[in-house]
Amino acid sequence: MLAGATKTKTAAATKAVAADVPDKTSLTQAELVKMIAEKNGKMTQKEATKILKSVIEAISEGLAAGKSVALKDLGTFSTYESAERTGRNPGTGEALTIPAKRRLKFKAYSAIKALVEAK
Repeated sequence: MLAGATKTKTAAATKAVAADVPDKTSLTQAELVKMIAEKNGKMTQKEATKILKSVIEAISEGLAAGKSVALKDLGTFSTYESAERTGRNPGTGEALTIPAKRRLKFKAYSAIKALVEAK
């Protein structure tokens, strides 16, 4: 019962957040900072910027260290190694080798997926 109540509370919270998002295709860092400051009452935009930058830095450091970063009610950031593979140059059709590299992955949690799919 507690899990269901938490899920309902989370869904309601994400719907409330969606109503505050400006109506365009992307949300800038400045707009995100403004939203954070407004939702936290007495917090200034300067304080919100400092917090947001700290969160981004912590996530980046965790990923660089090879760890996955799970954020409750949002999703999980992780990295993986892609294998070396053969591709083609679209202009010439020539075969070329695409080197292996470390890639970033994000898996959204169900509450966020539901919010996005509802739009």
